[in-house]
Amino acid sequence: MSDPGGAAKDSVLVVRVWFEPNQDPGFRARLLAGDLADPQAIGTMTSPGLVVEAVRRWLSEYCEQAL
Repeated sequence: MSDPGGAAKDSVLVVRVWFEPNQDPGFRARLLAGDLADPQAIGTMTSPGLVVEAVRRWLSEYCEQAL
């Protein structure tokens, strides 16, 4: 995103997903966010729905800060 009067504020959100055998639920996702060079973990989820909610929340917060 770019601010016409200032510097661009870039960020990254990475969603890593995997399945853990013999776990119920076995679905896992970890979200990493922040600076592209050094993203920080912001949460681990156990369902796709929780991942979608977390991405929506992160994106809303990012957009609010950029405005």
